[in-house]
Amino acid sequence: MKRLAALLWPAAVIVFLMLAPANARQSVLHQAPDFFVSGSNAEIRFTVSGFTPSESQPAYVLIRETGRQTFRRVRADIADNSYVARIDAAVMSPPSVEYYLLVENLPGGQITYPPTSPEEFPVSVQVITQDEVVAHQRTGTASDVEYTILSPVPDEQIPYFDTVVAVALYSGSDIGPGELGIIWNRRDVSDQAEITGTFISYIPQNVSPGMHSVEIYRIADDRKLTIVRWDFTVYDPDATIETAAKHPLMPYGSAEIGYRHQSYGGFNQNILTGQTRLSGGANDFRYNVSALITSEESSRLQAQNRYSADLQYRNVLQVKLGDLYPDMNPFMISGRRIFGVETAVKTIRQNLNFYFLFGQLNRKVDVRYGEIEKQFFKVSENISDSVYVLGLRESGGAYRRDILATRLEIGNNRPFQIGLNMMRIQDDRSSLTMYEKIEDLPARFLDTPLGAEVMENQDQLRISNPAIRPQGNFVLATDIRFNADRNRVQFQSDMAASLVNNDISGGILTEERAEELGYYIDGNTVSWIERLSWFIIINENMNATPFRLDEEVTEVFVPSGIFANQNRVQLNYFNHTMSVQYRWVGPDYTSLASSGLRRDYSGFLISDRVRFLSNTLFITGSYENYRDNVIRNRSSTTRTNGYRLNTSWFPTNGNYPNISVGINYLDRDNGMERTNPLFAGQAAVIRNAAVRNISIVSGDTVVTAIPRNSSTLQITGTVSKQFEWMDAANEASISLSNIMTRDNGFYYGDFNGFNMSLGLRSLLRRMPMRFNLTASFSRSESLAGLNSTDIAGLNAAVGYEFLDQRLSVYVNLGYAWRTSQLQSLRIESVGSSSSIFNKFYVPDTESLVRIESNSYIMRAGSRFNFDWNHAVALDRHSSSDRSIPCSKFAARWIHPDHPSFWLQSVNNPTARSGRNTHGQPIYMPASLIT
Repeated sequence: MKRLAALLWPAAVIVFLMLAPANARQSVLHQAPDFFVSGSNAEIRFTVSGFTPSESQPAYVLIRETGRQTFRRVRADIADNSYVARIDAAVMSPPSVEYYLLVENLPGGQITYPPTSPEEFPVSVQVITQDEVVAHQRTGTASDVEYTILSPVPDEQIPYFDTVVAVALYSGSDIGPGELGIIWNRRDVSDQAEITGTFISYIPQNVSPGMHSVEIYRIADDRKLTIVRWDFTVYDPDATIETAAKHPLMPYGSAEIGYRHQSYGGFNQNILTGQTRLSGGANDFRYNVSALITSEESSRLQAQNRYSADLQYRNVLQVKLGDLYPDMNPFMISGRRIFGVETAVKTIRQNLNFYFLFGQLNRKVDVRYGEIEKQFFKVSENISDSVYVLGLRESGGAYRRDILATRLEIGNNRPFQIGLNMMRIQDDRSSLTMYEKIEDLPARFLDTPLGAEVMENQDQLRISNPAIRPQGNFVLATDIRFNADRNRVQFQSDMAASLVNNDISGGILTEERAEELGYYIDGNTVSWIERLSWFIIINENMNATPFRLDEEVTEVFVPSGIFANQNRVQLNYFNHTMSVQYRWVGPDYTSLASSGLRRDYSGFLISDRVRFLSNTLFITGSYENYRDNVIRNRSSTTRTNGYRLNTSWFPTNGNYPNISVGINYLDRDNGMERTNPLFAGQAAVIRNAAVRNISIVSGDTVVTAIPRNSSTLQITGTVSKQFEWMDAANEASISLSNIMTRDNGFYYGDFNGFNMSLGLRSLLRRMPMRFNLTASFSRSESLAGLNSTDIAGLNAAVGYEFLDQRLSVYVNLGYAWRTSQLQSLRIESVGSSSSIFNKFYVPDTESLVRIESNSYIMRAGSRFNFDWNHAVALDRHSSSDRSIPCSKFAARWIHPDHPSFWLQSVNNPTARSGRNTHGQPIYMPASLIT
């Protein structure tokens, strides 16, 4: 009966989802992890309700260490109908990290998680050290029994001949051997194990490579109570070496072909996609290649196809080709996609390293002109005139943007490392043709009767061009890393300077051009400008000109606004992790390869995390103080104070849940008051809704800065608990987030946001079945409650295995519901004056609209493993946003024992890593060992 119930309750949820209505906007479903482990790679997984993940809709995780200025952009791969981002261990630095999720190119634009203010209020997760997390993996208390796992350690990789399960137990009351048992890979082997009241050991026979599970249980009151359950991986080191010898360069790979139909906004599109991935190696040489080709590729868009190759010889030389996501310096480039080549040469035991990067940030998109048209207009009642207009067939166009970057790295961060970086970005002016005058037009425009008229009336020709200008950018940056006392003392410093030219089309500044502008430059300055033109073209369009110009003399100087720096010191002593950070970014600092960089602000952040109760209770507090207007060139300065407190409890006793609660308070004030003498006699609701802030000085009306006076309170909480129910191992979790912003300077500036997500994962004990359920709800209110949006999402997945795990099937369903009430503001005036200063905002009652929509997605698939080296997979999905069902076929050839699977994070996202008895790395595809 229990087995029947276990099968029916997931099915009931699936049937409910299949009956859901259609046509909705998507929302991100995500359950934040309890914590990350310092120095270890991590995964962040999320789904989009009512939407099938696609390479043409790229998704990213933007993540940073808490207190860092910039987010590192990490591309998320597609796996099991979800987006999965692999985060490098270098990012995981105590005490915590912050991140938010971004999905682009959706029919409704882009979506984020959190859905509101993600950059300002991202998800925050604690980062604990490996020593701190050991207790959670190896020891604990459950069912009144304390346990210590002796071997194998959870998630460990061991050779098959070392497979011995051993667990020590202790209880305040005597436990008879008959009350304890052990389950190996869902099979009870208690009769083959050595069991006493305080110790259990089991030596399995004929252990095959792959992942294995162990469960220790106790019988009490005729009920089976799980004490502990964990997984580990087994490999065969001898087979690894033998396979490498017999099959040099043998690849692990996959190939997939997909088709989908999508329809929105009256536009129908049939899309074909094909992708393949290969990796392998022999001896000291390793390689990885991949390609994605889609029918969405168009010369009118930036590249949709993806090609990449990664070649490495030992740890000495690495060459990456194609689509890259380099990360050289946070002030230069960090995770931005380019198409090109990246080379790393490491010498002197990796103490002297050189990196080279060359490629394109953007490819060219040609400007498309229409035909010359004759347009008439009235000069007066009886007189009309005409002009000739060459317009655009469609908007858009982009210059090819080239990037060149180098990095010299001295040291290996143990204990010291310094990096010197240089980057040049410049649009190729010759890559795009735009017509400015009649002499530029090709003959096809003029060899017509209308063209002949244009030649006779050249002054009446008007040429339309897109508002794009070629740009240039040059950045110098240095970074220093220093560790001491076994990494208990860490120091990091990044410094950079940049120059940006917003229009390089006119070339360098010359004496003649300076004279036209009313300035004087001498020949030496021109010569200096010419020598620098390889790095950046200097003219009057610079964001900050590195010299002063006047009518008689030229003075070279260094503007302070082009600099940026950030420094950090972290100390780890006496159960404390204390960090002090300071940053200063000038208003003119810009990197065209890092568009999310915040400018014109400075300040510091102090944080401390304290560990209690044998590293199970973590309390983190911080204070930050920032201001803008760092070079004091504006009339107002906004100051920000922030206070954070987070408490996390990760008990080793399995009877208690993991709990994390955080409070974040920010206040901003620029010291300006809302003043407008024209509203002096009006009610507060009108005074605080004025469009402009003004004062009257000596009878003249002067526009002053808009007041900034607001406070934001954010409260977050996460609870997760593992438990036994219906003969299944379950984990339930709930996350809450609430943001409240009160604006004291603008009547309609208040904002409220609430988000809740729930998750349930289940693994049945007596059958190879898994179930995963995720639900979320969010509500946001803006314009002091005039606008509100509610989004609810639900995703359910069921997987089952047959034929001794050779055949696996799964079903995944998602549903989203959305309702919005939107109302805009309109501008009204006080009195009958037509002045621009007597305007204020009021709600526009006629603009009130209510939108309701729903959507669903259903996906099913299967995979059959012929043997350890070959497998085929087929999946099919349909959704309300893609009216014709979609199918995908995938065929894979796999050699799991090959020692060259070093890029498992690219080729096999969920692979587990380990080392054989010779210390060589071993990576096994999780698709075969789950």
